[in-house]
Amino acid sequence: MRKKIIIAVLSLLFILPNIKAQDWGVGARVGYWKDAAFSLDVKKYNSTSSLEFIGTYYDNNNIEFTFLYQWKTRFCKHFDFYYGYGASVGDWDNDLGLGFDGVLGVEYFIPLTKFSIAVDWMPQFRLIPERDFVGNFSFILKYTF
Repeated sequence: MRKKIIIAVLSLLFILPNIKAQDWGVGARVGYWKDAAFSLDVKKYNSTSSLEFIGTYYDNNNIEFTFLYQWKTRFCKHFDFYYGYGASVGDWDNDLGLGFDGVLGVEYFIPLTKFSIAVDWMPQFRLIPERDFVGNFSFILKYTF
């Protein structure tokens, strides 16, 4: 299963540079849930919303994929406030894991560069393999194009 997940993520990395649409962001996310989490973050920006895909590797060898729909509001020249919901699926302690996710954060687009930095909180209600509630604060650095 992990080989298929790695192949899917690598395929996404090869496809992204060939996409002709604007307003994409690709970067890294570092956070902490019950273990340290390192993620590949891909985001498609629209005028008032965003779609985000997050592939996460946890320090305890678990893997998770999260898909989020977000609304955003520009509250200052280079700052966006965003919130949304989504779902996650993963390999949690060698079991299939499913959960509902939320997100609440702020993103700063660095002037005169193609980079953004963000901080967010992602609460997650895990349904399978056992019911659990966790929340992750993350720091994100993205290259936008």
